[in-house]
Amino acid sequence: MKMTSLFVHLGLICSFLLSMGMPLLPAQAEAADAVADLSNTTVATQAGETLATLTRLNLFEGENSVRASFLDAANGFAYFATCTSPGRVIKVRLSDFTRVETLIFPEGENCPQVALLDAANGFAYFGLSTTPGMVVKVRLSDFTRLGAITFEASEINAYAGVIDAANGYAYFSAWQGGGNPAKIVRVRLSDFTRQDALTLGSSELAILSAAIDSANGYAYFGLDGNGVVKVHLSDFTRQGALYFWGYGNRVRSVAVDSAAGYAYLGTEASKGGIVKVKLSDFTVEAGINLNSGEGSVMTLSLDPANDYLYASASNISWGDRIVKIRLSDFTRQNVFTLQTDEIDVRAALLDASAGKLYLGTWDEPGRIVKVDLATFTRTSGFSLSAGEPYPMTAVIDTVNGFAYWGTYTEPGQIVKMRLSDFTRVGAITLEEGEELLHSSVIDAANGYAYFGTETTPGKIIRIRLSDFTHDGTLTLSSGENELLAAAIDPGNGFAYFGASTNPGRIVKIDLSTFTRVGVLTLPAGENWVNSGFVDAANGFAYFGLCVDPGKVVKIRLSDFTRQAVLTLEAGESPYSTALFDPLTNTAYFSSVNWGLPGKIMKVDLTSFTRVGVLEFPDEDVITSGVIDPVGGYAYLATSGNTGHLLTVRLSDFSLVRSTSLQDLEKSPMAAVIDTDGGYSYFATYTRPNGVVIRMPFYVEGYSLYLPVVKR
Repeated sequence: MKMTSLFVHLGLICSFLLSMGMPLLPAQAEAADAVADLSNTTVATQAGETLATLTRLNLFEGENSVRASFLDAANGFAYFATCTSPGRVIKVRLSDFTRVETLIFPEGENCPQVALLDAANGFAYFGLSTTPGMVVKVRLSDFTRLGAITFEASEINAYAGVIDAANGYAYFSAWQGGGNPAKIVRVRLSDFTRQDALTLGSSELAILSAAIDSANGYAYFGLDGNGVVKVHLSDFTRQGALYFWGYGNRVRSVAVDSAAGYAYLGTEASKGGIVKVKLSDFTVEAGINLNSGEGSVMTLSLDPANDYLYASASNISWGDRIVKIRLSDFTRQNVFTLQTDEIDVRAALLDASAGKLYLGTWDEPGRIVKVDLATFTRTSGFSLSAGEPYPMTAVIDTVNGFAYWGTYTEPGQIVKMRLSDFTRVGAITLEEGEELLHSSVIDAANGYAYFGTETTPGKIIRIRLSDFTHDGTLTLSSGENELLAAAIDPGNGFAYFGASTNPGRIVKIDLSTFTRVGVLTLPAGENWVNSGFVDAANGFAYFGLCVDPGKVVKIRLSDFTRQAVLTLEAGESPYSTALFDPLTNTAYFSSVNWGLPGKIMKVDLTSFTRVGVLEFPDEDVITSGVIDPVGGYAYLATSGNTGHLLTVRLSDFSLVRSTSLQDLEKSPMAAVIDTDGGYSYFATYTRPNGVVIRMPFYVEGYSLYLPVVKR
């Protein structure tokens, strides 16, 4: 492949921007290096990256840094405490994932670090990061604070704890400082008093995490070092300590599976670790080191009934990752990434009966993310074969159940994917000179797909779908170059290919004879045809022009004439995505804008006026998109160091979901939609092979943050 030529052609997408010194799309410019190791990452149907269904609840201003939580599943509530001054506890109803009320502690009762539930008696206890340490008692029935205990002067920061409600005690860690060993403070619940404290070994200076094995009467306290201390609760004695090496240090999280006889320790490191400990003899049985970008394991959530462990791994640059571990063979299964601003998950609750995981983030303000565990399965992506990089354009045949992806390579390739089992069926390598596929349309009823090239002059390749064979190439006339846009009128048997030239040109193709039957050259200043669609019912086609300010040209199909042009606002230059909603006679055009924010413009076709723009403050360029008019949503992909898949509700033109892509899933440039099957598909512009990502349709009820909307 001629890589220099490839990127030169790609740069011509918006030649006028390049002439002004604008850089290539960031993810494209770095694609050659960023994805060189794609073959070494798990992105195929084995243990790999996944997209989970998420719901997000944004907290109020001042409710920052969610640090502690507990689940009261019997009564249908979850409680999240914020590390603020003073501390706050937010009560969330699970049935509709809504905040019910907030309890604010008195001044001086700051930064709850641990929350313990006494479900039988209806109380909760919160350990505070104060000097000295404190514990606050809350009655849940009326959500009121009943009182607080203050530790002795040297007992600082109640950072971790466990509760043994059946025997009437809670246990909280305390740091002493000055090189003195940590303590465990025992609190009697019946009269809410400090009973006594257990001092640990001389080198055990701080406790960061804890978990209880109620069935066998032990608690385990993770140290600020690579070890864990075992405490016998009935006589409140230290039984010993277990140290390990090679899986990170600072035990940030502990989870105990009493029935199976194991504990799991999550460690702090640039690549976090999970250590499996056999409780019967208190020895390390196995360990897992996480991948690059998966840092300290701050929470562990056990689901032994379903044989899984969920670990949150910190990543302050791209958003934390949730790693799924199968318990039976202690192997990594899947992972998904939260949003880039959802970092440092410190609180996690698992509602196994409902199949939900709740995560509290260390944001300002805080955020609570609900994960649907049923969707935490491998439905997200598969890799094309090695040597099939840079999928740039795609079409879908929903009747027969296939999608076809055209690659931006020399020569071009067309890869066939079966929808039913999300697998690659085969590929066609085109002839020399049939390269850099950039646009496509499908005439499924007659059994053909057509792919346009970004060459000089442009070429159109016809593929017969019945036997998946190359069935002819049409070379256009001189000056009809760089076919970046395509639209089809299957009822009347014509396709239209837009040339990214100065001025722009639109070429008309008779599909029945596979011949060029005309060209429409636009006026001066109407350059760089980048996207388009056909409104067959009303007899028009619309093409987006990548100029600044951007323009949309309206073409009457009956006589193939230019009817009107709509000039958008400055900074709104139609790029690769044009979406048509025939139910409302509305169109949506993505804008090319190197640098934030990404945006999509809304055009009312009846009046042919721009009626709004939706900006995404945290996103880069919208690289591809599809629309589900009946369902009422558009699905968009963005580029950037971390790309996202966005869901936009059409009724109020608002963003309702954002899902982070993985590190090597760069710039999804091609997309198709299967409205019958309920999925959208996006292919990444990566090498040595592209990756196809499958995203389920949005289900009403999920919410995210409010975007900036200008009208």
